[in-house]
Amino acid sequence: MKRSDTADGRKDLRQVPSPIAKPVYTFDHDPTPEEMRAMAIRAMHDMVSVQWFPKETVRYRKQGAVSNKQFEFLAEKYYMGLPYTSAGMGLFQFLAFYDEKTGCLNFTDQDRFNLTIGNSCASSVGWGLAAVCSSISGSCISNFLTISNGFLPLGGVTYDPAITDLKTYETKRIIEDNGPDKVLAGYCAVQPGDVLFYAEDTPAAGHTRMALEAAQVVRNPDGSIDPDQSTITTQEQAAKDHEDTSSGILMYRGGQISKTYTFNEFLKKNYIAVSTAEFLGKKPYETCHLTYEGKSDTPADLAAGALRCNYPMAILRLLDISEDGEKVLLHRLFDRKMIGSGLARHYPLAELFAEAEETGILPARGASLALEITASTGEVFRPVTVKIR
Repeated sequence: MKRSDTADGRKDLRQVPSPIAKPVYTFDHDPTPEEMRAMAIRAMHDMVSVQWFPKETVRYRKQGAVSNKQFEFLAEKYYMGLPYTSAGMGLFQFLAFYDEKTGCLNFTDQDRFNLTIGNSCASSVGWGLAAVCSSISGSCISNFLTISNGFLPLGGVTYDPAITDLKTYETKRIIEDNGPDKVLAGYCAVQPGDVLFYAEDTPAAGHTRMALEAAQVVRNPDGSIDPDQSTITTQEQAAKDHEDTSSGILMYRGGQISKTYTFNEFLKKNYIAVSTAEFLGKKPYETCHLTYEGKSDTPADLAAGALRCNYPMAILRLLDISEDGEKVLLHRLFDRKMIGSGLARHYPLAELFAEAEETGILPARGASLALEITASTGEVFRPVTVKIR
């Protein structure tokens, strides 16, 4: 079995109990909303539970939320869940640097780690939903979980759908304008895969969680909701370290795989409940479609082309294919900002090929160039290959 080498040249014989292989979140049939909900939960669960260890110790500080903490991942320890960072990446970007046989994370560049590996609360939920929901968009930050980005309030809660940033209209104000009864009704309507979040005008911008099961509603004798006894169990990405021995060894986990909160806890923090069009049966499930747009006779043609996908792309690789095999020349990791800007769904290739030209990495005649894309569903596409003549 292949092992990683340590910094001093010794063989690293460590291995996590259950390394993850690249998952694919697809169906061989038209799924029901319940099946889509379960798949989104699985996709996020994989992010908050993936087992790994760093090849070398990494230390960094975040931007925005929890920027006052120095995060560290020590080479001699084991971890569970994606690192809590500013990167806004999903699982597939993490796995681009991951040894599937051992669980070793080979990316340990301390200067770039915070913007290359891992995610925070809303981006973890967002990439989980993006495994099955093509309707959602936005930058996967709590204040952008708006109606305009496909996050639909439950319980009759309403606000102006033209609002695109809830820092300007915080969820506290949404609750004040709608009244707590509608918000509590939204909590009652929560089903697996639905989202609870609050947004505010702070550097942290709020917090986001995904429901694991239907809300457990307890009512008073008069039929009203008892907010202290009614609960919702969620999973979430977070910054606090927890000791976890569920794998059989001691691991350190940042997020919560399963934690139960009362309605009152949600209400006091100004959470509202939202869902997606797919989960509510308002939009059918879409299979993932990725296409190349443009001519494809020469590398120059590729440089003028673009990629289009109905789901967010996660990774783009430029491959050199020759008789000796395949080699990755360049790759692009798509983050939450690129979901918000639209680049994760429509990506012009000019910048990628400009870098390839500038660095002189394009292969000689006789080889072929191919584009390989991993989508947020886990599916891998090779839409175009060009022979270099």
